[in-house]
Amino acid sequence: MKSIIRLSIFYSVLILAGCGQPKIDASDAESLEASLASLYQRLPIEESNLLKLNMEALNGYFQRRVYKGEAVEDAQREYLAMLDGKTPADINEKVDELSPFGVSRPIKN
Repeated sequence: MKSIIRLSIFYSVLILAGCGQPKIDASDAESLEASLASLYQRLPIEESNLLKLNMEALNGYFQRRVYKGEAVEDAQREYLAMLDGKTPADINEKVDELSPFGVSRPIKN
């Protein structure tokens, strides 16, 4: 009986976890562009603006890596892999995580 209850709780948690924020489709560059455009429209304005700032920060980070000699294809592949399946909150955490490596959000007035 306890195992049935535990199993029910486990599946409930899995189902609820899937009902969170929308996720970014970065399976390729075109999908990423469409996914972000959709997210920017669907999110509340504050969250949309924060996501835009975070994306600018990550774009700058990967551009700097290319300027320093990393292959464009490698940087793009890593960029898409890092974003694919992530929520805006995940992206926010990633920018915070990369801040010691020169990633910072642009200041908007």
